[in-house]
Amino acid sequence: KATVSVLYCDGHTVMGHPAFPCDDVEDENLVIDELKKEIENLKENTIQQSWVIQAQREEIDKLKAPEDPDGATGWLMVFCAFTLQFTVLGSINSYSVFIKNLKDDEELGKPNNWQVSLIYSIANGLTPVVGLIAGKCCDKYGPKPVLSTAAVTLGAGFFVSSYCHTYVELIFSFGIFLGISAGCTIAPGLSVVGQWFDKKRSLAFGLVYAGSGAGTTAVPLLANYLIERDGDGAWRGPFRIIALLSVPALMSALLLKRRLPYVCPLEDPDSHLKLKQIITSPTVITLFVVGLLFTYGFFSLVIYIPQYAEAMGTDKPYLDRHPVSDSAATWLLSIFGISQTVGNIVWGDFSHRWGNSRMFKWAHFVCGAMMISWPFCSTYISQAIFAGSIGFFVAGCITCYPAVAADHFAGPQLGTILSIIYLGFGSGSLVGPPLTGAIIDMTGGSYLIASFVTSAAFIGAMVLVQVFVPHSATVMARIPALLDEGSSTVADYESSVGALDRAISEAGGATESSCLIPKE
Repeated sequence: KATVSVLYCDGHTVMGHPAFPCDDVEDENLVIDELKKEIENLKENTIQQSWVIQAQREEIDKLKAPEDPDGATGWLMVFCAFTLQFTVLGSINSYSVFIKNLKDDEELGKPNNWQVSLIYSIANGLTPVVGLIAGKCCDKYGPKPVLSTAAVTLGAGFFVSSYCHTYVELIFSFGIFLGISAGCTIAPGLSVVGQWFDKKRSLAFGLVYAGSGAGTTAVPLLANYLIERDGDGAWRGPFRIIALLSVPALMSALLLKRRLPYVCPLEDPDSHLKLKQIITSPTVITLFVVGLLFTYGFFSLVIYIPQYAEAMGTDKPYLDRHPVSDSAATWLLSIFGISQTVGNIVWGDFSHRWGNSRMFKWAHFVCGAMMISWPFCSTYISQAIFAGSIGFFVAGCITCYPAVAADHFAGPQLGTILSIIYLGFGSGSLVGPPLTGAIIDMTGGSYLIASFVTSAAFIGAMVLVQVFVPHSATVMARIPALLDEGSSTVADYESSVGALDRAISEAGGATESSCLIPKE
């Protein structure tokens, strides 16, 4: 039509410009030449647009899931994440088996209880801090480089530590390397597994968490065998053998993959809370302190369960008790790990049936009550029963903790809030073992006062949840019903939202919860 318009010179527009009357052939030729140029430009633009469309189609194809969720590939991812937690966290927790030999090492200066515990605490204290960075890197660059870093630093930490000749060198080689390894393992592994499951996600997470308990069961037994093989006081040779566990960890890291590629989310300033709001939130502060108190007790147990058994018949306060061999003391830590593995799965079902907050409080209360009985376990059998029982209830604290946080913070910044809350775990693990060791040293090797302080930490965490984080499960359970109470009119919808606000207000968190749970 444009060509016809130009050739007939009827005054219509051509390519957005008015066509002028053609008085001679020369003017007409000029117009036709311009039109040909416009047509060539149009062809070129069309080709470029076709390329863009093809590229967009390829991106859309990439966004399609390679297969349905809850499939075989998902369970392979579970196995790989389980293996990573088994090797990395199991190796770190085997450190308690080496404490006696490290304390007797003259080259290290014969460090005391709190000094040896500080090395382990630095590793655990760095874990959530590194996890903040590792999680973002995993989202942006994929799981392989982050989880491979976890495997490499695991091997490097144990191997380099075996050549340390001073206490300070051991702090840097073991504490920092293993802290990086654990931080790059936990959150990235769980985030990958979560993408592959819809209906069975809770079971998948439980099995991944079980890797830590299974590793705490098996790797300390391996460490004890290597110590007995190399002779009393050995720790350098066993460290080098444990460093080889980085090989299966690396193989698992290279197999892990995302179900969907990373897509940078669109930022909506109205849908996000400011960092100041998060940090000053009463519930965030409470859960931070709860995490600090819990890990104070948890990591003190991991370090000192075998040490307390080894003190029987040898240390001054317990000379009248029957001695416990080093291998038998190591088995106590393995019993603790077995019961924790079972508990990670069982408590997930408990919290689903009876509420996250309720189970969270009971788990902390029982842990606190049981800690009082610890120094009175005078026989090996009683100590084994204690290790198995408290390992089961400790698993309840670990499993219910993120669920309780999710009950209160169902908004778009749950990941950020959990990362801040988990920093409490790092604080507790950094303070707990050294302070417990210092109390034991100051009381002449007695575990009585140390166990009471640990018991107070568990019970204090339970009281904080009871007083400052009430009724979370009740409120969250009522939200769907409240929002479904007729929304055929605007008035009905506003009535439902008003009922929701009243329910939240009754739970003692109107301002905080209403801004964290979008009314949409």
